[in-house]
Amino acid sequence: MLLVRTDLAVLSLVLAQAAACTYTPPIAGEGEGGGGGSSSSGMMPAGKEIFCGNQTCTNNQVCCLDLDVANNSICSEGGGCQYVRVDCDGPEDCPTGQRCCGHAAQTMTPVTEIRCDETCDFPNRVLCNIMTGAGCESGEICKDAPGIDDKRYSVCGPF
Repeated sequence: MLLVRTDLAVLSLVLAQAAACTYTPPIAGEGEGGGGGSSSSGMMPAGKEIFCGNQTCTNNQVCCLDLDVANNSICSEGGGCQYVRVDCDGPEDCPTGQRCCGHAAQTMTPVTEIRCDETCDFPNRVLCNIMTGAGCESGEICKDAPGIDDKRYSVCGPF
């Protein structure tokens, strides 16, 4: 009987987390507003994929990324994430002219959101493709992102 109650408690927790990530995609051509200069629509280009713990989010889904335990992360057609909202995991997920940017409040703090933006100034971090180095500018190298448990996330830097 204890096993059944534990299983129900775990299921209830998982469903509550999934329900917390609800999302209504913006109307084409309109931004999400309140982005403080972001020109990103908040939607990933069609056909793109985002690493999300043990899942891969596709098309208009976002990843609700748990920075500490990657396997707690979930894909959602939503933006009200309990964890960090991720719209991209590298340059291939962004429209031409934009970079995948991990936004941080200050130096040496974890990212609070990852999205496509035209600029990605310090203390924010540009995400890159560790296999190809794509996304980094000349003189930068692509390395594992500090503070993110999912090692498929990488950032540019002089390191």
